[in-house]
Amino acid sequence: MTKTLTLKKAQEDLPILIENTKKNQDTYVITVNGVPYAHIIPFIEQDDYTSESETNEILADKKLMKDISEAEKELEKGKYVDWEDLKKELGINV
Repeated sequence: MTKTLTLKKAQEDLPILIENTKKNQDTYVITVNGVPYAHIIPFIEQDDYTSESETNEILADKKLMKDISEAEKELEKGKYVDWEDLKKELGINV
């Protein structure tokens, strides 16, 4: 569950927020002058964090997401070249 609170409140309650994040997987959005400024999120291993960050970058790229959507539609229509045919077309001997 994500909760939003001010920086002042977060400073006052930091030990409680950390405990709730650890125990309940709570997340917090910290605001400054009413504007979201930071997140407190449960700890995840570095590999998971890197993977999640990369996924978020992809999801935020509107052009890339449009290209992926179009590619999925072409795949459904059978408009693709399989790997063996592509290797032959490009003269690759792997």
